[in-house]
Amino acid sequence: MFIISACIIILSVVVYVSLSKNVLHDSFSLLENTKMYIEQNEEEITSEQYNIEEGFITRITARTTVNKFKQNIKTNKDIKITDKDDNKLNNSDAISTGSILNLGDVSQYTLVVIGDIDKNACITVTDLAKLKLYYIELEILSDKAELKASDIDGNGSITITDIARLKLMIINEKDDEDFTISNIQTYKNGEQTNKFEKGENIVLRFECTSTNQETQRYPEKIKVSDKEDSLTKK
Repeated sequence: MFIISACIIILSVVVYVSLSKNVLHDSFSLLENTKMYIEQNEEEITSEQYNIEEGFITRITARTTVNKFKQNIKTNKDIKITDKDDNKLNNSDAISTGSILNLGDVSQYTLVVIGDIDKNACITVTDLAKLKLYYIELEILSDKAELKASDIDGNGSITITDIARLKLMIINEKDDEDFTISNIQTYKNGEQTNKFEKGENIVLRFECTSTNQETQRYPEKIKVSDKEDSLTKK
């Protein structure tokens, strides 16, 4: 009887120790899995220069090369940048709206250059024409990247101010942050108004103050019949 009791006690101890080891093993496994989960779900990419949200990286200035872009981001993953046709970009190549940033094997971000609406890595009168026609509802910008590129001042909506800022970027060959715009006025048939019907001619006048405090006035006519740009400086 004593031997049987001793055997039962020894067996109980063995079972307890075995269960304890399993519990410890499971606890360590849980901790390790939690650590891996946290590492895998950390922010993949951050930047103090650009806005990163909903699969887009915006507020990239014109003429930004791949190398300059890389200097303005932080990531713990491998980077590969391709153009909209899936051709790999080299460090010296300029980024265009619609370029794709591949992080590791699965994550992708669409890059958006301020004012590059036609996705050719240059800011030209073609971009201005597209923005004008979109504003007066004669052209649709259904592509999210195009819409984000059209938001020149980055306030979340496309307004007459974006047209003014894009025009100045083109004629001065400067980035958006190099100047401020004030006294914006819009006219129809010679009278100042903020109400327009679809397809109407709009005249835009505004003042621009550059970083050296020089102020200039600009009239801008938004033509409907063609895509010519008719800006003259007063």
